[in-house]
Amino acid sequence: MIYIVMMCVFIICVLCLLLLNSHIKLRESKAKLKIMTKEKIRFISYYELLTHLILLSDPEIQLKNYCNSHDWNRIAIYGYGPLGMIVERLVKEAGLELVIIFDRYAAKYNSDIPIKYPDQMTEECPFDVVLVTPIFDFAAIQRDLSCRTDKPIVNIEEIVYSE
Repeated sequence: MIYIVMMCVFIICVLCLLLLNSHIKLRESKAKLKIMTKEKIRFISYYELLTHLILLSDPEIQLKNYCNSHDWNRIAIYGYGPLGMIVERLVKEAGLELVIIFDRYAAKYNSDIPIKYPDQMTEECPFDVVLVTPIFDFAAIQRDLSCRTDKPIVNIEEIVYSE
């Protein structure tokens, strides 16, 4: 009789461990799905922005007009990934002065324009506006940079989608 009870207890313990393992895997799967959904939204946002940018007849003129309407001539870019490199080209083609680029991975890039880490931004940096290219993280970047400068911090989406 004791043997049967011990076997039942053993089987119940094994089933509990299997159930717990399944529950843990389910939680991990839900977490991965949430991350995948966030990444999907990020990529869709970048895709839509780049598509709109491509469809503009003269994006550099739109950028120039937007900046001129705010009296911004000296431009800083935050984020030097692919979108940042496109914005760099547009700023130069618009005849605006690109004075500095800020990026969390500054040492990774080379440019004829100085590239510095965001924590190197000071009031002495000679720019009129910071154009932020990591559109998905704009709110956090704006909070961080607003502690470092009183100059406008603008999401590049605002300019691209302006008419």
